[in-house]
Amino acid sequence: MFGPKSPPVFSDSLNIAWKQNQNDLKGRLIVNPHTAYFSSESLNECRSKACFTCLDIINKRIINNRIV
Repeated sequence: MFGPKSPPVFSDSLNIAWKQNQNDLKGRLIVNPHTAYFSSESLNECRSKACFTCLDIINKRIINNRIV
């Protein structure tokens, strides 16, 4: 099983076995991203930030965290 690190370290034996698609794991292991941060509060915060970013664009203000 993966240790307490998130994301798991690449050298973890289970991670290596999963990446190598070893036969003893086929159909027995599911690896998915950590999604515990999704809550109704965090969703509302994301929507609010998106709305404020749109208003900043409309009002020609500096955009934070812009990817160019």
